[in-house]
Amino acid sequence: PGRNADGKTQCYYETLAVERTASDDELKKAYRKMALLWHPDKNQHRVDEATEMFKVIQHAYLVLSDAQERAWYDRHRDQVLRGKSTSAGAAGAPDYDDGPDIFEFFSAGAYSGFGGDEDGFYAVYASLFAELDELEREQGEDDADAPAKGRGAKATAAPSFGTAGSEWADVRDFYNQWFGFATRRPFYSKDKWDLRDAPNRHVRRAMEKENKKERSVARKEHTANVRELVEFVRKRDKRVQAHTAAMDVQAREKEVALRTRRVEEQRAYDTERSRMAEELAAEDDSEMVERLQAAVNDLGLDGRKGRKKGKNGKNGADDSPMSQAAAGGVSAPEAEGADEPDPEMLFCPACRKDFRSLAQWQNHERSKKHLEKVAELREILREMGEEEEDDEEEEEEEEEEEEPDPLDLLDGAEAG
Repeated sequence: PGRNADGKTQCYYETLAVERTASDDELKKAYRKMALLWHPDKNQHRVDEATEMFKVIQHAYLVLSDAQERAWYDRHRDQVLRGKSTSAGAAGAPDYDDGPDIFEFFSAGAYSGFGGDEDGFYAVYASLFAELDELEREQGEDDADAPAKGRGAKATAAPSFGTAGSEWADVRDFYNQWFGFATRRPFYSKDKWDLRDAPNRHVRRAMEKENKKERSVARKEHTANVRELVEFVRKRDKRVQAHTAAMDVQAREKEVALRTRRVEEQRAYDTERSRMAEELAAEDDSEMVERLQAAVNDLGLDGRKGRKKGKNGKNGADDSPMSQAAAGGVSAPEAEGADEPDPEMLFCPACRKDFRSLAQWQNHERSKKHLEKVAELREILREMGEEEEDDEEEEEEEEEEEEPDPLDLLDGAEAG
């Protein structure tokens, strides 16, 4: 699985049976079709073959469905299929420049599962990165054109890739190191010219200049390829996936906790705001009651409900203390004491009603009739205020008219 009949690596596009110009939707449809065709449950007569092919199909779609990985694969497709990442180089180049062919590891066929076997994911890539690191430490210091940090000193070993049970701190250190990878190897195999063939020193310098240029290009390509391999491995690393999932859970928990705290803070704020509003409303109500009581007294409406009218009332009864005393056979002081309101009772001066409990008073305050009566008295107070202002203005005008003009007084004096 994953290879042609002649044993060569099969192209990802061929694996999914699509053209190289296939769109994302075409890739998705082809993947579903091939996955259904090669699913192990539907191939009980060839379970092992179907399992391997199903893995290859998944890997092909994983690469081609990612825009970045697909672009890289399209640029290096021939090298991946050929399985070679270096050229022979010029004659006379040192032979220690050869290293592992990393293009062979851009495939799901490079490993088998994620267990602890020798051909498992962690064992295969741990060995690969260890070999790459060893080449960097052995050859990097020999190249005079390599980055300055690599000359004159032996580089320290890079963090190990680890195993399936490695701590996250070790896994993080590994990827941090290799994501910043920059090769220090000389890549003499990329030399275009053999300096021994130069007829003179001028030609030799020109050859050396072109060779250095080729080496620089090779180093940049190798650096980019290794970094791409690191990203390829990271996306498939179960340790990274588990850590990412755990971080997502923590992030969601923090978000929930933050929302809960904000809700509680808002609830507390609303409660305090309501309490303050009630206090202010109570103060305003008390002030309004006092003003209304004063207005009622000014208008002569300070009688209470349930009492009989006075001599000029509709019933023709006199409600004065003396009349009540004469009618009931009690003395005037006693009648006056009986006329005093109960201090425990609540009285609405606007509606002229008594209430024996606070609940009755609060219900009355919210009643439509009470609100209409209060509005009526407010209008009366406003009119009274305007009348007082008019009276004051008239008095000021009269005072101004009565006050003699000093010039007139002066003229009168001269005439006398």
